Formats: sequence, structure tokens, C-alpha cells
Amino acid sequence: MTDNELLKSYKSFKNIQNNHKNDSKRIIYYINQIGFILVLFSAIPIIPIILEEAFEISFILSYVIGLIFGIILVKVSNHIGSPWPPRLSLIEKNFIIIIESLECIKEYYENGVEFSRVGAARKLSKVERQLNGPTNDYRFWGALMKEDIDCLSQLKLNFRNRLIPNLIRGDDEDLNQVYLILKKFAKYLLNPTISQLKELNVHISKLNTYPPKESQLKTIFRHTYLQHFYVLIILSSAGYFVFNIGLIIGASIDNAYLAGVGSFGTILTMYFYYFMHNKI
Repeated sequence: MTDNELLKSYKSFKNIQNNHKNDSKRIIYYINQIGFILVLFSAIPIIPIILEEAFEISFILSYVIGLIFGIILVKVSNHIGSPWPPRLSLIEKNFIIIIESLECIKEYYENGVEFSRVGAARKLSKVERQLNGPTNDYRFWGALMKEDIDCLSQLKLNFRNRLIPNLIRGDDEDLNQVYLILKKFAKYLLNPTISQLKELNVHISKLNTYPPKESQLKTIFRHTYLQHFYVLIILSSAGYFVFNIGLIIGASIDNAYLAGVGSFGTILTMYFYYFMHNKI
């Protein structure tokens, strides 16, 4: 694959990304989001409780109307806005980042601006953070995909300990090797195969090693279980906020408590569903 073909793919993905950003500014997009929120908060049911306590509207009536009206908004906006501009996949988004990193390195070569190397490193750090393969906890599938998992884990380590540090601290020869490897990685993203992944690891492993200087405290705070704990605190605060809003508008303690717990439980369920879905 030539440089022109890489650039062509980049422009194509960038157009899709820009079209999606422009689409999110349309009124019909906001109507779609309002409909979704209306369905969600009617189902929890925060809206029916608020309407019943503040305006004495029947709980069942507001529950049904909220769901129906929300669904209508979603359906109508989908029909009017159809077809919605396609979204980029995670691989396509990272391809854009890699190409833009290559452009930063080119800028360094042309103008000698040291910050261009730092900018490229920051972009690559985003890619490195997403190089998390499936875990070995899923016995059968983990056994079948063990080779892929090991290669992907090795690639993550190579990115962190070799590729990015060489980009920042390496000499011109190291930087040239980084540039060539990133081009190979961009081609790999367009047509990923296990053989290409192994080849990438071989090339990156030949770079100098620069272990990251990271404090132990920072490592602890990045631990997965602590991240879940932070999310739990935030969601608990959100539930408490909804509870207090209910009291402020005059809802009974029982109904305010129900709304707070309902919102907390619903969002918590959505979070863990998202986490497990992406983990798998």
C-alpha cells in the first residue's frame, strides 16, 4: 500500500468524521436525543414522579405519555434524519490518529519544531491506551484467542516502552524507524492480520528501551477496581442529587427516595453493561 493510498483512506475517514460532527449540530439530532432522554427518564421513572408530585398529574398517565411521546420523537427524527451519517469504527478513528502523528513527525523534519514530536507522542498515547485485548478469563474463547491476546499485549508494551519513548527521546535515526513503523501500523489497521501484528512487534522490539517514569501513586489510581469505585461515588452522588431535587419540588420522601435509587440503579446497570460489552 502506497503513501497516496494511506492518504486517500485518511481523507475518506476524515470526511465521515466531519460529516458526523456536522450532523450532531442539526436540530433533528437534538430532537432525537431529547426523545431518547424522555424515554429513559420516563422508564426510570423520574419524570412521572416529578409530574405527579409537582403538578398532580397521574403517575400512570405521565408514564405512558412520556414513553409514547419519547418514542415518537425518536422514530420521527430517525425518519426525517435518515440516513444518519455513518460513524467511524474504533479502528478507523485510531487510523486517523496514526496518520496525524505521521504528519507531526513530518513537520518536525521540515521545521525542526520539537513540540511536533511531543504532539505526535500525545496522539500515540491515545492509541496505546486503547490497545486492550480481551482477557484470559473467558476460558474457551481465551484459549482460542491466546496467541492474538499475547501479541496485542506485547504491542501495547512495545508502544509504551519503546515506540513512544523513542519518538520523544530518540535521535534522528530512532525517529526515522518510528516513522516507518507507524506507516506499517497504519497499513495494518486497514487490513489487520495476525502475521502483520507479529511483524510489527518484531520491528518495535528492535528499538531502544525507555521505561516510563511513572509514580507508584499514579499507577494505583489507574487500577480498574479503583476506577469502578470512582464511578460508584459519582453515580451515588447523582442519585442523591435526584433525591434532593424531589424533596425541593415537594415530593414525598418515599417518592424522592424511589427516584434517587431508580436513577442510580438504572445508570449503574447501563455502566456495567457498557463495561462488560467492551471488555468482551
